[in-house]
Amino acid sequence: MQWLMRSFLPCSPSELHHDKENEQGDAENTLRWIQRETEFLHLPSFAANWHCLGLCVAERLFWECALYPVKPTYTLNSWLHSRILKVQVSYPLEGRVMNRYQLYGGGGSPYSQKMRSILHYRRLPFDWVQITPALRAQIQHDGPPVIPILRLPEDNSLHVDSTPLALMLEARHTERSIIPTDPAMAFLSFLIEDMADEWATKIMFHYRWDLEIDQQYSSRQIISDNTPGLRGEALAKAAQAIRDRQVGRMPLVGCTPQNKPIIEQSFHELLTILDSFATRDEYLLGTRPALADFGLFGQLKTLASDHTPMLIMRSKVPSVYDWVRRLEDSSGIEGKWHSFAEMRPAVLDMLRFCATYYLPFLSANQHAIAQGEPVVSLTLAGRRYEQPVFKYQAKCLARLKSLWADADTPELRDVLSETGCLRHLE
Repeated sequence: MQWLMRSFLPCSPSELHHDKENEQGDAENTLRWIQRETEFLHLPSFAANWHCLGLCVAERLFWECALYPVKPTYTLNSWLHSRILKVQVSYPLEGRVMNRYQLYGGGGSPYSQKMRSILHYRRLPFDWVQITPALRAQIQHDGPPVIPILRLPEDNSLHVDSTPLALMLEARHTERSIIPTDPAMAFLSFLIEDMADEWATKIMFHYRWDLEIDQQYSSRQIISDNTPGLRGEALAKAAQAIRDRQVGRMPLVGCTPQNKPIIEQSFHELLTILDSFATRDEYLLGTRPALADFGLFGQLKTLASDHTPMLIMRSKVPSVYDWVRRLEDSSGIEGKWHSFAEMRPAVLDMLRFCATYYLPFLSANQHAIAQGEPVVSLTLAGRRYEQPVFKYQAKCLARLKSLWADADTPELRDVLSETGCLRHLE
């Protein structure tokens, strides 16, 4: 048995058609009242066989429906006296048809934030599940040990990697796509999203683990989120362990004292570009968010939560801070794509940003790997940048080149040439 208890709106006994001698009819009449009073939310109809249970109140008048494939039994218990609706539901857990995605992730994970925001915007039913060590042990899959992890509703299969996950959802759902219909604009979205995933994440990682105050906050936040019940000395010890591990990884992703000026300069330039258009209901490629926006959101949401970058964003570019805050749940947004001719100047600035930092790094990284060199070294924005080669990012460049080959048009070629991107994509 499962007891579901929620605060309910006060109303008169006559409105509930309360019938103590017929509990089944009483519950059915109650649910009909719920349906009538909440028709504006477009809830599923309550069928005669009562496969649908409608019961969730938040802020007094926000309802969800969960659909179960078996007939539940209802017991209404002293509601008029307690103003609490108790519905006793009996159903088998095994064999239950699931109609919701499950997204396993972490509050401090930029890619988890990215996927959660996409699911919100696309109005896809899902459960957000904070990952824990125990859950990691239970949800075995064939992919790399990364988050987020998406469980499909129809077969419980598990899938990882935020960009393939976003594209999987595109193949499964046509409504509220995050890929622009213009192939040229779609390519630009893929390029900017890739930059966010692979370069802006260096910015996020640098600010999270560079200064003492950020190390303290971030390590505690991560452990507090993924280890329920941990407190006091045990939490402090676990936080120190993850702090030591992540600080030790900084050179692997290029977050070194030598590279610090480049990374921080690129952060301020990125914020300036976004600040040139960031306002309510405006996005890079139109008045609806694209994959590029969600890629940037994932990294910026984390930066807007960590101590030092949060203060930078709030004090220097509050409009960008607010833009990020709103994009966390854009399920109410209805907008349009810009055409290629309507491309906003910020997109051109973002492409120049890619040509200044990200694409030269990808090209140098690919060359170093081809030459069997352990370190990639190049000049970015007039400064020397070095880090160990990263094989995954060679795959990123190969994918971008393939996407460019498919999207090649004279107009797009001119834009990529003008902004300095083209030479890295051919």
